Amino acid sequence: MIKEEFLKIKEKLATFQFSSLKYVDYEAVKNFTVIDHSKSGIILIGRNSEKRMNEIHWATDHSDYLLHFIEENEKSFIITFVPENWISQFKSAGLEVYAIWNDYFKTTINSDESIQPSKILSDKDAKSLSVLTLSCSGQSRGFTGQSEQFCRDWLNSENLSENPIHDRTVIPFYIENTLGGAVFVATYGKDKTLWIREIVVAPEHQGKGIGRKLMKMAFSYGMERNVKKVFLAADECNKNAIHLYKSLGFKCNPKDRQIDMIWLSASSENR
Repeated sequence: MIKEEFLKIKEKLATFQFSSLKYVDYEAVKNFTVIDHSKSGIILIGRNSEKRMNEIHWATDHSDYLLHFIEENEKSFIITFVPENWISQFKSAGLEVYAIWNDYFKTTINSDESIQPSKILSDKDAKSLSVLTLSCSGQSRGFTGQSEQFCRDWLNSENLSENPIHDRTVIPFYIENTLGGAVFVATYGKDKTLWIREIVVAPEHQGKGIGRKLMKMAFSYGMERNVKKVFLAADECNKNAIHLYKSLGFKCNPKDRQIDMIWLSASSENR
């Protein structure tokens, strides 16, 4: 899909009541195929490299439009931002909830709750960072770990001039010269929000307070960039992480929560 086509699709989103494309930028879907772009709705299909499965991005006013397309295809898909009042209908059709992400915000950062990072990773660290994230795959519903390419792209902050993200990096935590944890961070928006994209700690080192230290390092990174607030999203079943976030002053805003569902085709189920 060329960028001009994507921009036309974004312009048309306002004509539909529901959509998964509100927060999607071109880089995330540039390799997707446009299946439909009509008065009935929009459907884009592509490979989600992070989740390693096919993904549908969509816009429509009616659940039947999206559901009809899903049921007519033999592939398995993940469908993001499913409206809450569609869940029952989609479950009856054979879809399952994949993850439910709630937004958490922290509106102040104090110097006494920050730790200065000793190092920032570069794209040369992409492989070891990917291995770390993959070691935590499946520990939280919806978290599959990150590919080496994803890590390299996140660590390479070039060509961000047209992106709402101002800067991004990964802050590591080393244990005896071995990467034992990391936090992916970025800043975005006119009000300078610190986005904690994800935090991972090697399974053998979990429960030792490393996650809290990484969060405080992220706060320090944000303070240096004069952020006004901190944002992250957590799956509602990730109780340990949510306990940590709340203890650090995050509060949940469930109004904009993201419900992702998965469709497993008959051919997929029978393999």
